[in-house]
Amino acid sequence: MKAVMFHDVEDINHCLCPDRILGIQGLLTIDCFNTKLKFIQNNYHIKRVENYENKDYDIKSCLLTFDDGLKSHYKNVLPILKKEKLSALFLISGMPIKEKKACNAHKVQFINFSRDRRRVVDFLLDSLNSEEKESLWREFSETNHVNNLFNSEQVFIKNFLEKKATQELIDNSFYEFVLKEKGLLSEADFVDSFYLNEKEIKTMYQNGMEIGGHGYYHESEKDNEKSIITLKTMFDTMGLDMNYYSYPNGVVNKSPIVSANAKVAFTTENRGIVHHDNPIELPRVPCQNINQKEKIVICGIQQQGMDICKHLINNGISIDTIVTIKKDLALSHQASGWVCYKDFCKKMGIKLYYAKSYNLKKDQKLFEKSEFSLLLLGGWQRLIPKGVLDNLTFGAIGQHGSSFPLPKGRGRSPLNWSLIENKKQIIWNIFKLTSGIDSGPIINSKEFNITPWDDINSLYYKVSMVVKQMYLESIPKILDNSIKTINQIGTPTFYSKRSPSDSRINWNKNVLDIYNLTRAVKKPYPSAFTFNGIQKITINNCKPFDFCLQNSNSKNGEIIEIFGEDIIVKCCDGLICFKRDSFQTLNKGDILV
Repeated sequence: MKAVMFHDVEDINHCLCPDRILGIQGLLTIDCFNTKLKFIQNNYHIKRVENYENKDYDIKSCLLTFDDGLKSHYKNVLPILKKEKLSALFLISGMPIKEKKACNAHKVQFINFSRDRRRVVDFLLDSLNSEEKESLWREFSETNHVNNLFNSEQVFIKNFLEKKATQELIDNSFYEFVLKEKGLLSEADFVDSFYLNEKEIKTMYQNGMEIGGHGYYHESEKDNEKSIITLKTMFDTMGLDMNYYSYPNGVVNKSPIVSANAKVAFTTENRGIVHHDNPIELPRVPCQNINQKEKIVICGIQQQGMDICKHLINNGISIDTIVTIKKDLALSHQASGWVCYKDFCKKMGIKLYYAKSYNLKKDQKLFEKSEFSLLLLGGWQRLIPKGVLDNLTFGAIGQHGSSFPLPKGRGRSPLNWSLIENKKQIIWNIFKLTSGIDSGPIINSKEFNITPWDDINSLYYKVSMVVKQMYLESIPKILDNSIKTINQIGTPTFYSKRSPSDSRINWNKNVLDIYNLTRAVKKPYPSAFTFNGIQKITINNCKPFDFCLQNSNSKNGEIIEIFGEDIIVKCCDGLICFKRDSFQTLNKGDILV
C-alpha cells in the first residue's frame, strides 16, 4: 500500500506567490495534480485511512494525504475529489485556525520567494553586529542537501530564519517582504487567504473527507503534549475526532500522539506501507515521485551520471537503479573520470549495482530480472550488449557528439579530438542505442561553442547541461510512445582510440597545436607530457605566451625563462607558458623533448 503526501495545489494564475509553487518540490499546479491523480487512479485503488485500520488494503491500494490545512485544498482539491467520487485525508495545524497566525515554515517560504531577495539578506544581516556579517553569510549560505534547488541567497535566508533569527525578526521580515508586498493589511488577512477555516473544514468532512492533525504550531520543537492536547480540544470543538495525524517536518515524536489517542500517524519516510509497520509511524511517498511506474536505470561512472540523475529527480522523473563499476575495474580499463556513486545513491535512496564487467556481458541477468523500462547513459564508455538492450521495454538512450552532424564523428574521444583539431562547436546528440557504434536514430540534438578558453573539463560541463535538458525534454515522450526520431543519413566517419602515449608534446609544432593538445587531455585524462632528460614532465596548465619574443638561437623545446612556477618554452612559431609541479626539476636552458 502507498500513502501519497501532497501539500499545495494552486491555480498558478490566481495564487499569492506563483514562484513559490514553481520553486519548491512537492507544490503543484492544478494541472500537475490532475495528471498525478489520473496516474494514481489508473494504477491503484484509492482507499480511506479507515480501510487501512480495518486491514482492507493490498499492494495496489493508495491513500491520498494533504498536509498543512490550506485554502487551496478547499478551493482546488475538494471539487476534483467530489467529481471523481474520491476521499482523502486532510491534516491541519491548529495555530492558523485558533490564533490567526501563520506557521513559521510558511512564513520562511514566502519570505524566500519575495521579489527582492538581496534586500531580504541585507535586512537580516543589518539586524546583527556588522562584524558578524561575513562569517554569518559563509555559515548560512552553504547547504549539504543533495537535492538543493536554491541559490546561495535562498539557502542563506532559509537557514538564517530557521536557525538564527528570533521570532520577532521572522515576524518583521514577514511583514516587510510578504504582507506589504502582497498588499495585505495584517497577518490575519494572510491566514484567511492561505489556510482553511473551521467552516471549510466542516464542509470537507461533510463531503466525505477525513480530517487529521498536523501539529499545533507545525514545529517539532514546540509540538509537545500540551500543544497537541490544545489541538485535540480544537477538534472536539469542531465536532471532529483527531484519530489521524502527520508529524510536521517528518520529525517523529510519538508520546504526545499516543496521549491524544491518535490511531494512525504518518511520517515523511519515502517508501510504501507494509503490514508490519507501526500504525503511528507510517511512511509516505512524496507526490513528485508517484506518477511514474516505469523503472529507469542509469549506467555511469563519471560525475555527469550523478548530475543527470539529480536533475531528473528534481524534475519529477524517478531513477530506480544506478549501474556503475568499482575503482579497480575502472583502473584496469583506463576509464577516465571515474567517481564513487555510493554516498550519492545512499542520500538519494537509489539502488546501486556494481557491474562485474565494464561491457555488461557478465551482468545480463540483472536486466533480465529487473524489468527496467529505459536505460540512460551518464558517462559510460562501452557499448551496451544486445542481451541487455533486448530486456528494456523502451530501449536505451545513448549520447555522442562532435563538431560534425552524425553519422560523421562517431567513435572514441570526440571531445578530446575536437579540441586537438581546434574545432569551434560541438553538436551533441541523444539517440536510441543499437548494437552498432553511435548508429541509432537521433532523438534530440543541441549545439554549443568551443571557446579559446575551454578545456576538456569545461566541455564536459557543457555536455552535462545539454544532456540534462535533452533527457528532460525527451523521456516523457519516450515513455508515452510519442517520441519522433531521425535516422542518421550519410557515410559515417570514426575517431580513433587515443592512448596515453599520444599525449607526448612535439615542440616542433606551433603554439596553438601544443595548447590545444594540453587542454584536450587535462586531468582526469592522462595529461600531456614531455621529458627533461629522463624525467617525465606532465603539463596540465598551459597557455600561449607570445609570438614575438623569440630568440633565433634558441631551440624548439628550450626553456627560455622561469618566473617562479611559470615555465616559458619555445616552439616553432612562439612561446608557451606552463606551470610546473613542485617536484619537477627544471632550469633555464633545458631542452624538453
